[in-house]
Formats: sequence, structure tokens, C-alpha cells
Amino acid sequence: MDRTLQKGPSQRQLKVGEEVRHLISDILIREDFHDPLLSQGKASITEVRMSPDLKHARAFVLPLGAENCKEFVQALNDHAREIRHCLSKMMTLRYLPKIFFVEDKAFFQASHIEKIFNSTHVKQDLLKHSDDSEGHA
Repeated sequence: MDRTLQKGPSQRQLKVGEEVRHLISDILIREDFHDPLLSQGKASITEVRMSPDLKHARAFVLPLGAENCKEFVQALNDHAREIRHCLSKMMTLRYLPKIFFVEDKAFFQASHIEKIFNSTHVKQDLLKHSDDSEGHA
């Protein structure tokens, strides 16, 4: 099978991404960054996606409370070099990935979809559809 036709990340990408996610979370808890935003705020690293060559990592971040998200992500990107240096002490990869922090919008999108499903218009359509299917059975 041609590897160029393969869809999605490889097992190695997933494994390294998960390890990087855990280590970044530990670094954010244990290290003292000279940034008031990072020292006061806690965040969840929800996912780390690795490039196929494992040289780049995109870390998805969700600050707890979801306050100052853009500023928090910018502060993490400003300190990415320090975080990468801490990672170098903990990992044994041939190439240490360059880390880019990105705001994780998946939870907000899920919340928005849930609001849509709970709206009265959609509930009416769902009830109407279930009544029609029961009548044909």
C-alpha cells in the first residue's frame, strides 16, 4: 500500500503527540514562567498533533475558565522556546519538535451545536420526523 494514500496520522505520530501532551501539561504545572498570565492561569492541553516527520507539533490549548484565551495562547507561544528546552530534558527523540500553541475551539463548537439541537425549531422538526416514521411502521 502506498503511504501517500494513507489517511490520518500514523501510530507513531499519535504516540509521540500524546507523550508531548502529557509532558507539556507537566511543564506548565511545575515550571515557573516569568509571565503573570502563565503563572496565574491554568490550562488544559487537549491534543497535540504531530507532523509526519515529527519535527513540528501543534498543541491545542483550552485555558480553564476560557478567559483571556487569545492572550494565554500568545503567552505560551512567546515561551515556546523555554517549553521546548524543558521537553529536551525529558524526551529522547532524534529531532525535538517545534511547538506551536493554538486555541482549541472544539468545546465551543460542541456547545454551539448542542444549543442548536436544544432549540425549539429543531425539537419540533425532530418530533415531527419521529411521528411520521411511527405512522409508516
